[in-house]
Amino acid sequence: MKYNKNETPYGRLNSLGVDVILTFEQSVPEDISKLMDECCFNGQQIYQQIVTFLTKEYRSFEKNPKCMVNGIYSCEKHILSQIIPNIEEELKPYLLKISLWFFRTTPKLNKKLHKGLPLDREDIQKKSLSIYKKFLKLSDDEKLDYSIKNKETENEYSFIKRSESKYYFQPDQRNFFTKDIVKTFGISDKVLPIGETTLRHLPDTPQSDYFKNVSFRNILTGFYFGEDGVLEKGLKKEMTEWCKKYA
Repeated sequence: MKYNKNETPYGRLNSLGVDVILTFEQSVPEDISKLMDECCFNGQQIYQQIVTFLTKEYRSFEKNPKCMVNGIYSCEKHILSQIIPNIEEELKPYLLKISLWFFRTTPKLNKKLHKGLPLDREDIQKKSLSIYKKFLKLSDDEKLDYSIKNKETENEYSFIKRSESKYYFQPDQRNFFTKDIVKTFGISDKVLPIGETTLRHLPDTPQSDYFKNVSFRNILTGFYFGEDGVLEKGLKKEMTEWCKKYA
């Protein structure tokens, strides 16, 4: 089959269900606080929806800027372009973090999703991609080694491995990818740096572990999208050495 590289091949798509968690800045004006009280619970919105992204054989033909990062088609950006526009306009400047968990759907689950009905946690766990069971059990070194060697070439869902589908929008936590998301979609301009917050929404782990994990994902993201100087930004010396080895 021959492809016309000047045509965008819409319709050649993967489809997945996604569990979405949106976390918002807590230091907000009174009117925004009232809106958050109406549509959030403890500063978060949690829901499910269906998202689509191009299959591997069509990704090199995509030229839509809302799906591209540094000239490269990004499954993640394509997916976020289907999530961010649905956020209330007044809340977009205060978007702190997006967390996603992907799962396969069935006709029955699709019907519930299209109706806006919440899915049972058991249904989501049963349909979660095997990638979560395998990749997330690897050590940081093993994840880095695997991600650098394979990038996004070995299967349809390897983009999940690199970022673990967690996107941080505090100014001092943004990476090459999230900076592009902020610029493209005009979000998070009123989010405070992480050093100025109480860290109330962070996982129950030592702050040093949190920053290490964020920096680790930033290395993989910058490496994939060709960020200048990313090889010198590793938090651990061996990460930098491995990046140089595979560059």
